[in-house]
Amino acid sequence: SKVFEEVKNILRDAEKLSLGLAEIEDIIKRISSIASILRDKFDILNNIEKFTFLHSLVKLIEEIRKEKIADVENLAEESRKLISVLPAKYLEIVKRALEVVTMERRVEELVKKPEELKEKISGLAKTADYLHIFNEIVDIELKIEELYKKFRQTERACVFEFWVDKSNVEKAINIIKNECPSAVVNIGGEEKGDKPPTLMKNPPIAKPWEKLVAAYGLPNYHEIDPTIITVITFPIIFGLMFGDMGHGLILLIGGLLIPKIWSKFNLKGEIWDYIYEGRNLIVMCGIAAIIFGFLYGEFFGPTNYHYALHHPVPTWYSDLTGLAKAPWFNPMENLMLFFKIAILVAIFHIPFGIIINIVNKLKAGEKKEALAPISWLWFYCSLATLFILIMMPAYSITDVIFNPTLLTLFLIVPFVGMLLLHKLAIKDLLEAFAETITKAIESLSNTFSYSRILALGVTHAIFSDMALLGAGNPILFWVVFLMVTIFMIIALEGIITFAHSLRLHWVEWFSKFYCGDGIPFEGFTIKRRFTTTG
Repeated sequence: SKVFEEVKNILRDAEKLSLGLAEIEDIIKRISSIASILRDKFDILNNIEKFTFLHSLVKLIEEIRKEKIADVENLAEESRKLISVLPAKYLEIVKRALEVVTMERRVEELVKKPEELKEKISGLAKTADYLHIFNEIVDIELKIEELYKKFRQTERACVFEFWVDKSNVEKAINIIKNECPSAVVNIGGEEKGDKPPTLMKNPPIAKPWEKLVAAYGLPNYHEIDPTIITVITFPIIFGLMFGDMGHGLILLIGGLLIPKIWSKFNLKGEIWDYIYEGRNLIVMCGIAAIIFGFLYGEFFGPTNYHYALHHPVPTWYSDLTGLAKAPWFNPMENLMLFFKIAILVAIFHIPFGIIINIVNKLKAGEKKEALAPISWLWFYCSLATLFILIMMPAYSITDVIFNPTLLTLFLIVPFVGMLLLHKLAIKDLLEAFAETITKAIESLSNTFSYSRILALGVTHAIFSDMALLGAGNPILFWVVFLMVTIFMIIALEGIITFAHSLRLHWVEWFSKFYCGDGIPFEGFTIKRRFTTTG
């Protein structure tokens, strides 16, 4: 009975306590001790029953068991509770303890890892520096070795020649004399068979056009670099096709803001670089579009009083300029005039290219070969005279075509002259005849190719008119206006107009004089990033 009471007390204590690991172990030891006592006593009684047959004692124990059956059952029940609770709590505590230990080890590893990584990175950085240094040294030595292979050498002398920019001739001589006082320096010119390299020099504002010219091909040493001329003609042709003050203003502001936008958003990549480098071209084309837009009477479309009288459009142009109508003409209302202007642009642009060809030939010392472009210039100017006569109010097409005097003076004689001069330049008659026919056809086709100025100009005017649809509904008007202006005119038509302007220069104009077979001048330089000269 005392034993049972003690066990029950232990169980009550175990339930009341917030058990720790040490307490649980103490309780388990106490229960084990009591269980051992009970087991020993029961074993003794069994032995007594076996060997002494003390039935009376067994009966007594049985009576005790019967009398204390409730205590025994309570003991069994409490034991079951203890067995079910204690292991769970014990395992949970052990589990948490292991988690804490694992977490502590993980924290220690994470604390140590950055230090280890720093050491590794530091080691790699040192190794990388050495690798860069060694790589640069090897590259420099290889470059010098390749240069030595181009020298003519004997045991006592070394002979070499090189091209240098004219502005640096004296500097190059001084460097050679300082390094080798006994050196003999001879400044020679171009020899037969030489092909001097080309170094293009243009002001910074012309760099976008220089890249367009170089994309076609570098000018050779005897060619005139057409970059500066293109800086003038390209925006004019673009402006004729994209004439609108509002749209030109968008291009102008956009071109001026490109540096800030690119630096703010850190825009990088091949396409972004092209746009950034071409910002001056965008600005110049925007200015040209503003000028021709003023002449066309257009500010985001034909928004002048004269046009608004017959069409439901705003009067932004007139409000801005104070003019009731276009100072020059409206592209949509004067298509024939626009066509004549496009042909006149060709008549001035193409002969200018032929003149440059003549200069290039003479500059290269090819006086005999210069006869071919001279004859072509004669023929084209004569043909242009016929075009101008046809466009004049005093003449009609029939007046010119059926006038034998005009045809003889301005078509037949120049054609025969071009054939004879080509014969002198080329020598072979069949080849000269074929070349003459080609030039005659090319003169006509290239001239009419400039009619794309009319086509693109009218297209721009139509899109501008479309952007003004829905003027009666403010919400619809602004939605249509912004969508057409931004996506169809500025983005789509702007790119198309640029492409056609480029085509007129590359195909119709450059073909008259430009070979573009130059070799780029690449001066011998040693660039050092990781090494220094000692």
